[in-house]
Amino acid sequence: MNTVLYIGLVFGIFYFMILTIFATAFLLQKHKQNECKNIDFEGIVSVIIPYKNEAEHLWSVTESLINQSLDKSKYELIFVNDNSTDNGKQILEQYFGHIRNVKLIDNQYKTGKKFAIRTGIEHAAGTLIVTTDADSISNAERLAEVLEFYRKYRPKMIILPVFMSGRNRFEKMQALDFLSLTASGYGAAALGRPILCNGANLAFEKSVFWEFQNQYRYDIPSGDDVFLLHAVKKKYRKQIKFLNSKTASVTCAAEPTLTKLIAQRTRWSAKSKHFIDFDTIITAFIVLIINAYIPILISLSVWMLNAKLLLPLVFKLFADALFLFIFAKRYQQTDLLKVLIPTWFVSPIFNLYIALRGMFKP
Repeated sequence: MNTVLYIGLVFGIFYFMILTIFATAFLLQKHKQNECKNIDFEGIVSVIIPYKNEAEHLWSVTESLINQSLDKSKYELIFVNDNSTDNGKQILEQYFGHIRNVKLIDNQYKTGKKFAIRTGIEHAAGTLIVTTDADSISNAERLAEVLEFYRKYRPKMIILPVFMSGRNRFEKMQALDFLSLTASGYGAAALGRPILCNGANLAFEKSVFWEFQNQYRYDIPSGDDVFLLHAVKKKYRKQIKFLNSKTASVTCAAEPTLTKLIAQRTRWSAKSKHFIDFDTIITAFIVLIINAYIPILISLSVWMLNAKLLLPLVFKLFADALFLFIFAKRYQQTDLLKVLIPTWFVSPIFNLYIALRGMFKP
């Protein structure tokens, strides 16, 4: 019993140290919000939006992109239809096809998001590529700040904030769990050891994409973001930056049902077995072990009627709460902390299930 307790405490202390390092790096990295709406820049920003059967979202997504504070001569929107069967293409043609900085094209390769992104980049006139999802709403200052950040630092890749909106408790629990995942990624990126990014809000030089597109893993449906990140990291690790600013963010919707949530997270998890980046593998292994240890401690404490075995869990809960508060406070997401306790109990078991499920998914 003591051995189990000591192992749990060691895991807890190690976990707390990692979160402390991530949070410190995150807090130390700040970027002054852009105030210049007409930025002197040799070229334009090309925003790639692949879509497939997203008719219900395209209107609001396009509105948020067309109404950016950045001068329209400084950016273009490239919508790539990935073999949609709904009327999304017709919606875009009817309402936005006449706008000068909007391009509407079809995926020229096999079906799939990665091929759609490649098609968009082939038609891009910009030096800097920004990818986004067809269900992600952009902050009005997003492109202006991304461009200012790029002009100032000239990174090869910029990792940008993505948040999840939630209306009910189920969706807010997803949003908080998502915030926990992305916060770890932001902390690692701020530390100079990026492990995660999100294609819903990612920027990179067009030349970088062509340099590493052979490592894009077109054979794997998901991972258009992380596989590119890991490839760029091998050669340009110090030239990958994280833009720590809410105004450069996008917001996506949580999944409305448990079935769709399981499918989404399994898809995310399945690609992880193909990762070769050392930092990512080690982080994923630590998270997996900790998630597996939590139900073990709970089961043993009940079986042995010994509350002491729950001490590592109390320690972990404190560490998680402090870590999430720091990120939630910075990004004005503190309302999600109301579901911290139920999310904390459900997430380890759910994420362990998803990890095991992803291992057996092609």
